[in-house]
Amino acid sequence: MKVIRFKSADNKFSVSFTDTILSNIHHECIQAKNKETGGILIGKYSEDRNTAIISKITGPPNGSKQGKCSFKRTPVNLNKILHDKWDLGYRYIGDWHFHPNSSSKPSTIDNIQMNKFANDKKLNCSEPILLIIGGNQNEGWKISLHVYTQRNRINLQKE
Repeated sequence: MKVIRFKSADNKFSVSFTDTILSNIHHECIQAKNKETGGILIGKYSEDRNTAIISKITGPPNGSKQGKCSFKRTPVNLNKILHDKWDLGYRYIGDWHFHPNSSSKPSTIDNIQMNKFANDKKLNCSEPILLIIGGNQNEGWKISLHVYTQRNRINLQKE
């Protein structure tokens, strides 16, 4: 199992996950065909809190709206999934979604939503991660990772 790492230019933020997690995301993207899809990232933080370790993803919850250029995730069953993992030390650490046949850059809507999450105290995640997959299976996948603070988006680069 290969570990994939992304870091910010200042080394303040780091995200790691296995190639199995990435394969699970690719599988969800393939199932969605030409529609956007997504879910949440579940994981833990390193002791120094500088590295988010993604250990599980969800697919789109029931009732999510998937279009060619839009995805609206519903919260159906997410509280139960997170509550079941909470006792094991796992937390909501962000969202992922798919831009089919397109760039992996965050859209304006993506940025607005993630800024809301970063400022929502109820989420208990002041620096959520956004992982975006762009492209497609045939021509190649593109990936981008971003951390949202209460004021900024920090782009992470693959190590």
